[in-house]
Amino acid sequence: MNKNNFMLIGDVHLPYENTHALRFLKELKKDFEIPDSNVYSVGDIMDLYGFSRWPKSPDAKHTINQELDLVREKIRKWVAVFPEMKIAESNHDQRIMRKALGADLPSQVIRGLEEIFEFPKGWEIKDQFVVMANKCEFLVCHGEEFPCALQAAIHYGVNVVQGHHHQKAGISYARTRMQQLWGMETGCLVDTKSFAFAYGDKSKRKPINSSGLILNGIPHVIPLDFK
Repeated sequence: MNKNNFMLIGDVHLPYENTHALRFLKELKKDFEIPDSNVYSVGDIMDLYGFSRWPKSPDAKHTINQELDLVREKIRKWVAVFPEMKIAESNHDQRIMRKALGADLPSQVIRGLEEIFEFPKGWEIKDQFVVMANKCEFLVCHGEEFPCALQAAIHYGVNVVQGHHHQKAGISYARTRMQQLWGMETGCLVDTKSFAFAYGDKSKRKPINSSGLILNGIPHVIPLDFK
């Protein structure tokens, strides 16, 4: 394993992920010798479609209970590949809490995502992560606060990895008087044909299936090209 190599997983939206997503990431992890402790998710690890405040598709295939059960089943497969993962909190993760707040439920009667989805001890979820790597420093967040990762990097004064914007993938750079910074848009790993993403059918820009790597301090975005 190379302690200077990191994996940055784009928005997955379980159980509506690209069918090749896990195999794609598993191969990247192996090929680039990513340590278990260096795996990060930019958030939206699950979709929680049934808890959305938006109108639901008449073609939806799952009840809320069925969706929750399927997410748990899929997470067990992901844990087998990624026993450790640091997950940035995101808008989809918060859907259950928003529903609970709308129903005036106090926090003491609400279970966290870790309990609901049976996260292993090696999975951690919080607002953002600052990684002090030997070759570079970077911040991992979901990204709904900024229109692009580079703007977030300039705001925070550190390199930034973010997701959220499914139609964006790549690396952008800026140089200030004090430093050079980069921002990474990871892209996503969703099944673009799923009913859960039908809202984007009319959009001119479509989701980009990809995820990020940082190899010896150099950021990369790798497209998912399985047919």
